[in-house]
Amino acid sequence: MSLSESARRLRVPGYLVMAAITIVQVVDVGIRAWPFRLHSPAWRLGVIGFAANAVGTPMLALLARLEWRVVTDRDPYLLRAVKRLDRLAPSRPRMHG
Repeated sequence: MSLSESARRLRVPGYLVMAAITIVQVVDVGIRAWPFRLHSPAWRLGVIGFAANAVGTPMLALLARLEWRVVTDRDPYLLRAVKRLDRLAPSRPRMHG
């Protein structure tokens, strides 16, 4: 079985895992925010804090999915988008030895 063939077989399960990760994070934020106290500044700041923390896991899943697609599909449009995003990243200092 070739790499692109196995990638095609893993495409749907990969998207299902990403969807499950995202849904679990949204449900977790809803459970932590219950009971809603919109009038309380401490509650609002707490919700903002753990909602911001919940964004990280789905973003990492999306990154892993994009990396898998770049490695297996060699999609020129996706490669171009990843290169543009890489240019936006802050430059790393070079090590001089």
